[in-house]
Amino acid sequence: MTRGSEVQFAILAMAGRLNARGQEVDDWCEANAHRARELALGRVLAGDVRLSTIQAFVLLSFLDFTSMCIPL
Repeated sequence: MTRGSEVQFAILAMAGRLNARGQEVDDWCEANAHRARELALGRVLAGDVRLSTIQAFVLLSFLDFTSMCIPL
């Protein structure tokens, strides 16, 4: 994974919001949001928080706030 992988997955999840709605798009959005959360939380737990980690949390918070890609 590259340095900002968590933010890349969060951006992919955000892109899901711009696509036509449907179960396949919802699943794709949720999968990318889940991977972004895993990577970002992994960095926090490892004590290696970077700007991309914070950016990912901001994007994921926006997704949660708008009721899109809510984690199970």
